[in-house]
Amino acid sequence: MGNRFARLCLLLAAASLICATARAQDYPNRRITIVVPNTAGGGVDTVSRLVATALQAKWGQTVVVENRTGGNGNIGAQRVASAAPDGYTLLASAEVPLIMNQSLYSSLSYDPKAFVPVSIVSASPIFLVVHPSLPVKSVDELVAYAKAHPGEISYGTPGVGTPTHLVGVMLETKADIKMTQVPYKGSSQALSDFLGGHINMLFAFESSAGPYFGSDKMRLLAVSSPQRETRFPEVPAMSETLPGFSAQSVVALVAPPGTPPAIARKLSDAVAEAVKSPELSKRLVQMGSTPIGNTPEEAGAYLKEVGDSWGRAIRTAGIKVD
Repeated sequence: MGNRFARLCLLLAAASLICATARAQDYPNRRITIVVPNTAGGGVDTVSRLVATALQAKWGQTVVVENRTGGNGNIGAQRVASAAPDGYTLLASAEVPLIMNQSLYSSLSYDPKAFVPVSIVSASPIFLVVHPSLPVKSVDELVAYAKAHPGEISYGTPGVGTPTHLVGVMLETKADIKMTQVPYKGSSQALSDFLGGHINMLFAFESSAGPYFGSDKMRLLAVSSPQRETRFPEVPAMSETLPGFSAQSVVALVAPPGTPPAIARKLSDAVAEAVKSPELSKRLVQMGSTPIGNTPEEAGAYLKEVGDSWGRAIRTAGIKVD
């Protein structure tokens, strides 16, 4: 009896593997929906639409982007978390619903760790800029000024718990300084108030603040990526002043929990081919992003690593949204 049961289990496992492989070979044979938990026109949305266009051209199947906003990204994430694990509904997102919300909220209607990683599509460094009225020209001088004038430096963010807010928290923690966060309803409002002199510091992406780099509207002090950016070799990395400082924002593509690895791999291979093509790679660089297109295993490892880092920053600051 025991041997027959063991053989039956093996046969069922083999049949399941064969079915999963067959599904992957036949994938995709209908429309794919990429859910973006952000508004249309933003960085994540733009990258997602570029990828969707490339996948549609490769496979000859319709690939649509669906903007499902609200709840700090939780509504869109829940939409994908409850979708069928067949590769036809995907989530393209920055770190907030995938990583940060599990530390920001006491409970969620989905498990961020249960998503099946597909690929990190691209990564964008965060730049530290100050208003010309602030008498500092380096991170060292900024830290010294903040120590001498606690709370006087005010930096704008698109909201509590966003990447640019948490980079500010990391700076306060590592440099042992006190600044004042001013939350806005979006990055464009924060940038507008910065340019108007209402706040004197900003953590910003090239996609939004880039047109003002090198102008008399702002002073570019540093970049948050681990090393200097090749496009801005004269701009120091923050780690040169604060060792170990590293932060960037990514666009990650994930699938619903339970999605077969073979489908995740097929998607990952197609994304890598797309983002590393000369045309799409050039578009991403023009947006201030670095094309990545890595494997599901690499994407999963990255999300865990940065999840630990962002989680520590949130716990250190004692930030809670609810």
